[in-house]
This record gives sequence, structure tokens and C-alpha cells, in this order.
Amino acid sequence: MFTDIIDFLKHPYYKESVFSLSGYALRKFFQSCLFFVIAAAIVALLLALLDYAIVHYTHYHSIKKDLLDSDSFNEKLRQNIVNVIIIFTIAPLCEELAFRLPLIPKKEYWLLGAVIILYFSFGGKYTSLSAFQNGYRLMFFCLSILTVVALFFIIKEEKLISFINSHYFAYFYFVCITFGLIHIFNARDSFQWNIFYLYPLFVIPQMIMGVIMGYLRNTEHFIYGLLFHMLFNFISSIPFLLFFYRNSA
Repeated sequence: MFTDIIDFLKHPYYKESVFSLSGYALRKFFQSCLFFVIAAAIVALLLALLDYAIVHYTHYHSIKKDLLDSDSFNEKLRQNIVNVIIIFTIAPLCEELAFRLPLIPKKEYWLLGAVIILYFSFGGKYTSLSAFQNGYRLMFFCLSILTVVALFFIIKEEKLISFINSHYFAYFYFVCITFGLIHIFNARDSFQWNIFYLYPLFVIPQMIMGVIMGYLRNTEHFIYGLLFHMLFNFISSIPFLLFFYRNSA
């Protein structure tokens, strides 16, 4: 059932495809969902055992709770149902443009991805531009964008694409792993520096998710990776939707 996915994981590749709602493409999408659920469930079980050991045999608190129950993150979701909607619409779109679009090496894809990554690196928000009311931050953001644009004009696209194609396995997994690692920032409110080396283990499910979305993006279309991302963000937001429903009833 998962032969195509496993073959791709062994030898990642890419192709530009036209979006299609064919039976083959939809079957591949749902197989990818099932593959992710099975793989993530196995990893989640192992991480639950590790987290139990951390909590019960050391003086540290739960890393899983750090990552899933960020106080500031959850508080924003509870303040406004619009924020919940953003989590499974705008947030996945931004992350897919930054991490999945550039999996097919093209200068315009890299440029758009770099701009989005810089925007959030300088404190940009999904919901507002309030972070850029700081003049210095806005100035450095603009300078960074200009530097990136200049580099893209200087760099010879053909040579860069040729290099990436020669090392596409490393390029693909570097992007997927980086996507997973950024989720460590979910724990910024209660990060435990003494065991910082364990946090990457707890974002392996996000790395797996990144790989599967990369598979859909590279073999079918960007839209399928985006739909996959939105679907699982929606599932993760169900507790907050129930929260609003219960409090509005």
C-alpha cells in the first residue's frame, strides 16, 4: 500500500505537476494521511514513554506538555475563534510557502520562502503587523529583504540548481528536519535548557509530517501538501473549537 511513499523516501525527487482531482491523486493523498497517522502514532507512543521517564525519574517537567501547552499560544486561541481558524488556514499556507514550495528548486520559490521566514524571524505575526511598529526591527527586516533580493540576483541560478539536484537527498531532508525543529519554539514559555538535547526528539512527528507533505508536494502538487497540513491542523484545533462551542452554549 505504501510502496510509492517508501520508494520516494529512499530517493526523493520532484516534478512540476498540474493540480488534478483524479482518483489516483486523491488515493495518494489519503494513503499519505494513513501513513502519517500510523508512523506518528508509533513515534508518539515511544515519546510518551520517554516523557513519562523524564517526569517520574528526574526532576524535570514534561517536554510534551511544554510543546503542546504553550501558555501564550493557548491563551491566544482561547481569546478569539478567529485565531483558531488562522491556525488551520493562514498558518499552514505560510509554512507551506516557506518550507514546501522551495522543494522544487526555483529562484522565485526560494525568494518567496526566504521573505516569509524573515518575516517571522523578525517577530511578524499571522494576525497583524504590530511587531513592526518597532522602527529598528522594521529597518533590519527591510535591509534583510534587500540583501536576500540582491543575493538572488547575484547567484547564478543554473549552478545552484545543478548543485541541489546533485545533493537533492540532503536538501530535501534538511528542509523537512528544519520544518520540524522550528516547532521547538512552541516551548519558548517553559523551555528547559538543561535537557535541550531531548527537544528535537519530541518534534519527530512534525518532521514526519514535513516529509509526507514534501512527498505530496513533489509528486502531485503544492495544493495537496497544503490540504494535508490544513487537515491535521484542523484536527489538532478540535479541542479549542469544542471549548468555544461549550462556552457559547
